[in-house]
Amino acid sequence: PGVEKVHLIAHSMGNAALAQLLTHAGTQLGQRGQAIEQMVLAAPDLDAGEFGNIYQHFTAVAKGVTLYACASDRALLAAQKIRGNYIRLGDVGPDGPMVVPGVDSIDVSAVGTDLFSLNHNVYAQDRGVLDDLGALFLTGQRPPKLRMPTLQEIAGQRGLYWRMPG
Repeated sequence: PGVEKVHLIAHSMGNAALAQLLTHAGTQLGQRGQAIEQMVLAAPDLDAGEFGNIYQHFTAVAKGVTLYACASDRALLAAQKIRGNYIRLGDVGPDGPMVVPGVDSIDVSAVGTDLFSLNHNVYAQDRGVLDDLGALFLTGQRPPKLRMPTLQEIAGQRGLYWRMPG
């Protein structure tokens, strides 16, 4: 009672726990409608191919789902090696980040360029990303370019995504 909006941010392995919850209890949560206002997947350490099969569990319970991915995230590159070279959802390959219906994918590679960093927490450090998160939670505007005009809209091979400038 009294709660007007619920926003959810999952970072790294927290996305695996979220995926488990949504794939096992997602039907029950989905019956309540889209109870989560905005769901943010930051540097998700999930198998990108598997996410392509389960993303509907995410979009069914949230009014908006945003993926922040980075090509220079060294923690995710290590996770990929450990997990048999399965591409991680938080990675950005040559064709851009993973794109699925109902999820706004944002490539933040240009702001994750610290040479001596893992670039795994750029989502909590970069002013541009924090401004986008603030605008997302405040307005819920979609597509992302409406709330952050500096984002570049990219028509990639996988579909439409956005790139944050450096």
